[in-house]
Amino acid sequence: MADPLPPLVLSLERITPAERTLVGGKGYALARLAAGGFAVPETLCLTTSAYHRFVRATGLLGKLVLELGRKHTEDMRWEEMWDTALRIRNLFDRTAFPKELEAALGEAIESFTGSPPAASGPAAGRPLAVRSSAIAEDSAAQSFAGLHESFLNIRGTSAILAHVRKVWASLWSDAALLYRQELGLDVENSAMAVVLQELVAGDVSGVAFGQSPVEPSEAVIEAVTGLNQALVDGTVEPDRWILRRRDGVVVSHRPGERGARLVASFHGVELRRDSSTGPEHSKPPATSNSRPEGAPLLSPEQVQAVHDLVLRAEELFGCPQDVEWTFHGGALITLQSRPITTPHGNGSADGSASRVPGPVPAGRARRGAAKPGGAAGRASGGDDRRSWYLSLRRSFENLQSLRTRIEGELIPEMISEGQALVGQDLGALSDDQLADEIQRRQARRAHWEKVYWDEFIPFAHGVRLFGRVYNDRLQPRDPFEFVDVLRPATLESLERNQLLSRVVALLRRDPQLRRQVATTPLERIRHEGFQEHLAAFLEKAGNLPLLEGSGDSARASLAGLLLEMAASHQKLRRRRPAAGQQRMVQAFLNSFPPQERGHARELLELGRSSYRLRDDDNLYLGRIEQELWRALNEGRRRLGGSSAGRERLASCLQTVHYPQERPQRLPASILGQQDRQLVGQPAGEGLATGVARVVLEARDLFAFKKGEILICDALDPNMTFVIPLAAAVVERRGGMLIHGAIIAREYGVPCVTGIPELTSRVPDGSRVTVDGYLGIVVVHTEEPG
Repeated sequence: MADPLPPLVLSLERITPAERTLVGGKGYALARLAAGGFAVPETLCLTTSAYHRFVRATGLLGKLVLELGRKHTEDMRWEEMWDTALRIRNLFDRTAFPKELEAALGEAIESFTGSPPAASGPAAGRPLAVRSSAIAEDSAAQSFAGLHESFLNIRGTSAILAHVRKVWASLWSDAALLYRQELGLDVENSAMAVVLQELVAGDVSGVAFGQSPVEPSEAVIEAVTGLNQALVDGTVEPDRWILRRRDGVVVSHRPGERGARLVASFHGVELRRDSSTGPEHSKPPATSNSRPEGAPLLSPEQVQAVHDLVLRAEELFGCPQDVEWTFHGGALITLQSRPITTPHGNGSADGSASRVPGPVPAGRARRGAAKPGGAAGRASGGDDRRSWYLSLRRSFENLQSLRTRIEGELIPEMISEGQALVGQDLGALSDDQLADEIQRRQARRAHWEKVYWDEFIPFAHGVRLFGRVYNDRLQPRDPFEFVDVLRPATLESLERNQLLSRVVALLRRDPQLRRQVATTPLERIRHEGFQEHLAAFLEKAGNLPLLEGSGDSARASLAGLLLEMAASHQKLRRRRPAAGQQRMVQAFLNSFPPQERGHARELLELGRSSYRLRDDDNLYLGRIEQELWRALNEGRRRLGGSSAGRERLASCLQTVHYPQERPQRLPASILGQQDRQLVGQPAGEGLATGVARVVLEARDLFAFKKGEILICDALDPNMTFVIPLAAAVVERRGGMLIHGAIIAREYGVPCVTGIPELTSRVPDGSRVTVDGYLGIVVVHTEEPG
C-alpha cells in the first residue's frame, strides 16, 4: 500500500516535531509558542506538500530548473539575481492552481476565515497575514530574517491564494539567492510552507531581542505605532530601549519617529502620517494606549512585559530569541519568534541590533549597513557584499527623498565639475601643477565613485519597485514589460548619438566630404557643418581618451567608423516608444482605486527617473574618469619614456592604475574547441545571426562593421554609439539595467547578458546566433563565409 500523501494544511495544535519539515521554521515556532501558553494569533499552516504539488502538477518545476540553471549563483551580479527572481515571481503569478489543489486549499481557507466562496470586500471574512515559513528559516543553526515575503491584510480566498503563490515564489527571491548555499536551496527538493495568521491590528507593535548582538549583557526592545511591518522594513524609525538582560532595568531609551504608522486599509496596508491631508488622515486614531505627546510608546509596565515575554521565549526554545509582538486592547500578543544566532554582533552603524547573521534587515541596512570596499568587495561573496546588496531595497519614501537629492544636488554638481575638467588646458600646467592636478582628479574620481555606489546604485531600486508593483497589478506575459512603460523621452546616450547621426548624415549627402574624411585628418577638414557637429559630439562624449594620444592615427580610426556608419544607410535613430505605451500606462493607473491613483502616478515618475539615471549616471561618472585619463596621458606624453628631471610627475603617475596591457582575443581557428551554446540572461528581445566582433577595449570599436555581433566584457558608457551598427549585443556583465542592455533596447537590438568568461569563449570572427528572447548564444562551428 502506498504511503498516504502528507497533509496540505495543519492547525497549530496538530503540529508535532515530526511535522517541522512540513510547516517550516515559522510555523513550527508558532506551534511551540501556542503549546507553551503564549498568546498567539489564530493560525493555519499550508504545508510544503502544497508547494510540491503545485510546482509538479503545473510543470513549473521544470521552468524553475531552467531559470536557476542559467548561471551559478556565486557568479551572479546583484542585477542578475533580481532579474532571475523577478522572472520566477512572474511564473508563479501567472501559473494557475490545479483545480483539485485549489479546491482543497480553498475549502480550508474558507473554513479558517469564515468567508463564503467567491466573497470579496468586508464579506470576504477576517483579514490575514500571509507569511513565509521556509524549512531552513528560523532554526537554531540558521536564522535569516527578511529573505522571504510576507503580506498583510489579505481578504478573500482568491486573494489569499494569489499571495500564497507570491510567498512560494519568494523561496527564490534575490535575497534568498544570496544565501542559496547556506540555506541549502535545491530546485528539486526545496519547498516553502505558508503561515496564514489572523491579522492583529495592534496599537503598538515591535520586536524584542533577548540578547543584543552588540552587547550580550543587554536586551533590546523596538516599538512603532500601528502594524509591525513599518519597523521591520525600516519605513518608520522606532522607539528603542536598551535593558539589562538579567533584570530588565532600562539602561537607555531613544524616542523614534512620531506621527507615522502603518495601518490596515481596505486595499491592504498604507503608511499614514499625521500631516497627511484629508479627513481620514487628520489625526491618529484614539487607542487604548493613549499617551501624552512625546511620551515613550510603551509604559514602564509594558516594557517589562515585553522583556518578560522574550525571556520566556528564550526559556522555551533554549536560546536567545528575536520576538515580534503587538499590544492589542491591552493584551500582549506574540506574532513570531526566531533564534538570534550572532551574539558576536552584526549591529548597524547606529547601534541597533541586527536580526540575522549575514544580511541585515532592510530598514537597519539603510541606516548604516557596511558596503563592499571597491570592486573586489563587490565581487566577493562575503557578508559585506550581502549586507550592501540588501541595503539596496528601499521604501517609496526613502527613494523619493533620494531622488530629490540626486536630481537637485548631485547630478548638477557632477555635470558642472565634469565640464570644468574638460575645459582645463592641461598643456599650460607646469610638471608640478600637473602632478597636483592628477592627484586632485584621482581624489574626485574616488569621491564620485563613492557617491555612485552609495546613492546612485540604491536609487536603481526605483525601477525594481515599479516593476514589482506593475507585475503584481497586471501580471503581464513578459515580466519586463514594465521597462517599455518606463522608457523616457530621451537619455544622455541617445542625445550624444543623435549628435553623431548629424555628422553621419552630412557624409551620406556629400561624396566630396566622404573623400576628405578618408584621406585627411579630421581636424584639418574644411567644412563648417562637419566640424560643428563633430565638435558637439566629442564634447558630449567627454573627450574620450580613445580619441586622444596618437593624433592622426586615432582620428583616422574615428574617420573609418564614421565612413562605415555613412555606408550602412542606417540612421542612428532609437526605436519609437512602444505603440501601446500610453495604453500600458493607463492600464497601470486604472489598476488602482481612484483615491490611490495619485500615488500610482508618483510611483511611475519615480520609476522613470530611476531608469533614466541608471543610464545617464554612467556617462556623468565616465566623464570624470576620462578627465583623469586625459591628465595621465598628458603626463605620460611629457615623460616620453624617461623621468629624468621629472621625478615627481613620474612618481605621481605610478600611484594611479592605468591599463596598459592589451588583452588577447581568440582566433576563429579554434572553433572546434569552444562551447557551442552559451546561456545568459535575456535582456533585449530579438534574433540575430552574424560575425562576432570581440571588443576587448574601446579602440576596438573603430573597426566595427555593420551587422556584426558585439561581444564584450562590459559596454562602457562611451562605447554605446556603435550599437545601431550591431546586429546584436552580448555582454559578460548581467542584468536588464546595465548600460549596454538599456541602449540596445532603445535601438531594438537583441541583447543577452551575464555569460561568464564571455570574451574567452567566443572566438573573434566566428559566426554566432543571438536569441534575446531566451538568453542563448549559439557559436556555429563552420567558418564564416
